[in-house]
Amino acid sequence: QLDTITMLDGVLVAFLAEVRRWAPPTPIGGWLWFFAIGTVWWGALYAIMEPILPGRRPWSRGLSFGVIATLLVWLMVLPLAGAGYFGMQLSAIQPVVTLFEHLVYGVILGEAYGRLNARTRSPDSHSSHIVTAVGDEREVYEG
Repeated sequence: QLDTITMLDGVLVAFLAEVRRWAPPTPIGGWLWFFAIGTVWWGALYAIMEPILPGRRPWSRGLSFGVIATLLVWLMVLPLAGAGYFGMQLSAIQPVVTLFEHLVYGVILGEAYGRLNARTRSPDSHSSHIVTAVGDEREVYEG
């Protein structure tokens, strides 16, 4: 079974140990690293990719993002962690668990981003419609 928190804590501790030579291993470092990746890195990447993600609703664009995140984890993170592609060296169920976790995360991220983005629009802003390359019509707000 993949213990993401322990793995990330090990990366953080190794980095800090090299830089500062004083970092004791604790789960707190892994949780902080995990939170930073999930909010800062994935959040920023979602904000950049959101206009081109397929889907009409925020949750469906988040679901699309969750698939992309899963593919990145399956093909980059898990092999680097020593778990093999798709995490198959851990267990046969690991790919399903990873997919489920990232789909749920994507839906929550998409909805949160959609609601926060809607709050930042001013009520007197002008809107127009655009059609993306896939024929998905969306409102574009200009303030």
